[in-house]
Amino acid sequence: MIDINIIINAILLMGILGAFSAFMISIASKVFHVALNPKVEAINQILPGANCGACGAGGCTDYAEKAAKGLLPINACRPGGAKVASAIAQILGIEEAGFTHKKAVVHCGANETQRIKRAEYAGIPKCREEELAVGGYLECTYGCLGFGDCYLTCPFDAITMIEGLPKINFKKCTGCGKCVSACPRNIISLEKYDEGKPLYAIACSSKDKGSVTRKICPVGCIKCKICEYKKATDQTPWQTCVEKCPTKCIVKL
Repeated sequence: MIDINIIINAILLMGILGAFSAFMISIASKVFHVALNPKVEAINQILPGANCGACGAGGCTDYAEKAAKGLLPINACRPGGAKVASAIAQILGIEEAGFTHKKAVVHCGANETQRIKRAEYAGIPKCREEELAVGGYLECTYGCLGFGDCYLTCPFDAITMIEGLPKINFKKCTGCGKCVSACPRNIISLEKYDEGKPLYAIACSSKDKGSVTRKICPVGCIKCKICEYKKATDQTPWQTCVEKCPTKCIVKL
């Protein structure tokens, strides 16, 4: 039979040890406490807390420290945008820097019903794994694989997979670049975006000859050069190219 006194003594001993440990930790935290720069704390408070790394730092706290020291620009936080850049400028007492808005753009327009397969893939349903395993199961070696690595990595829920093709919600997209890094075929880029103005893009990344693309993709660029009769500029808008493109691979987003 277990002696009840042994149990009580064990409980008391554990309680004493716990209290002593807590006391020592409390003392140590005060002795070794390193006061943070108040400007760093202020910057950290206004950051969105996404820890996306788009600024080039290892997270929001790291960015706050580097921005306070002038090691990173005050407008590097894409999720925070111009509002956060302005607030950081005020905290640091420096001139406010301009902020260039960027949005993710997908340079492929072929959905899952338009893609011609050269093989069936039965492995892990991830773009990067599929690309590494067999180099792509599609005839087009430049197009979207459709498994949604970009969708899965987006921290702002700005990507929706529609018929196997990522669609970007510009209202939610912060231009963090996570999707750009996630795509093994590099078909997503960050493009300058002016609020209220349309954004045009070429929804094709193929480097194949036009005759090859014509056989394997109904919406790919066939290098016909019809769009080149007038370059898209402020005087000759992209809409002209959209209307002339025979495969409709130049799109208005």
